[in-house]
Amino acid sequence: RETTSADFIRAGALQGRQWVMVCGFPCQDLSPAGTLTGLDGRHSKLFYEVVRLLSTLQQLQRQRPPGYILENVSPLSHRPGTKIRDEVFPYIASVIGRPVSFDAAQAGAYAHRLRAYWSNLFQSHQFRSVMSKVVRPEGRIVSSIICKGWHPRPVIRTDRAPHYVVNVVGEPLRALPTIMATQGSRAFRRARMGTVVRNQDGEDAEEE
Repeated sequence: RETTSADFIRAGALQGRQWVMVCGFPCQDLSPAGTLTGLDGRHSKLFYEVVRLLSTLQQLQRQRPPGYILENVSPLSHRPGTKIRDEVFPYIASVIGRPVSFDAAQAGAYAHRLRAYWSNLFQSHQFRSVMSKVVRPEGRIVSSIICKGWHPRPVIRTDRAPHYVVNVVGEPLRALPTIMATQGSRAFRRARMGTVVRNQDGEDAEEE
């Protein structure tokens, strides 16, 4: 909020180099697990500051316009007919363009992370073409990254689009649900797939 054009200039914005702005504005008010207050929310309204800073940089670097990559929760995380998907994200698209979506689990992450990306560095069809060739490395399972004596819960539901399908009922858990900052998020409540279990005195004792 406090960054100004003078700060950009002091950092060298007028020295002829092309800059790239990479930013993820807060998602708590846009996420299905958050407040759903949209861009009026206390966190996600920082979107307007992101736009202000990008606009400022574009005005300073007219000869070599800056590139940008912006990130947030994907609109595909919301069902059609909801305010966030049908009103808020179309507004965002009218300001910074249509996003592309990608689940980090496809690239090998041990947790789903379906995020939207807005950028002027590529066309949407180029991004989709490249990402369609990304294949998750074989052999990555959640049990290999948690402490000895702990184990993940069984897969109770096969993944579905728009998430990348890595978890299949009857097979080892390969990706946890999306890690969330919100305490008590639904995916990490007791008996959900986001919790792990510790063997204690011969019995399973659940731990968040």
